[in-house]
Amino acid sequence: MDAGEALEIGLVNHLAPAGETKKAALELAGVIAEKPVEAIRLIKKGVRELWQKTTAENFRPNLEFSRRVFQTADCAEGVDAFIHKRTPEFGKGGRL
Repeated sequence: MDAGEALEIGLVNHLAPAGETKKAALELAGVIAEKPVEAIRLIKKGVRELWQKTTAENFRPNLEFSRRVFQTADCAEGVDAFIHKRTPEFGKGGRL
């Protein structure tokens, strides 16, 4: 399978031109770094813990991850920014 086919079937969601993989990866990292830290941390944890389980097995853990995200200050900031039609200012504390 070539890269175009992988993109077409959804195996990958982005292709970088030859020789520009590092540049594309750094651009994507910049986009991710602008997102709420706790939400990204929980997404990464969820992927690590749940990727080999069935949908049924993941139901309760996904609810717990969602509950934790919705309790963060960044979630409240995102909702407030949406309601007031402004750019959110997410906290940048901690490592992803």
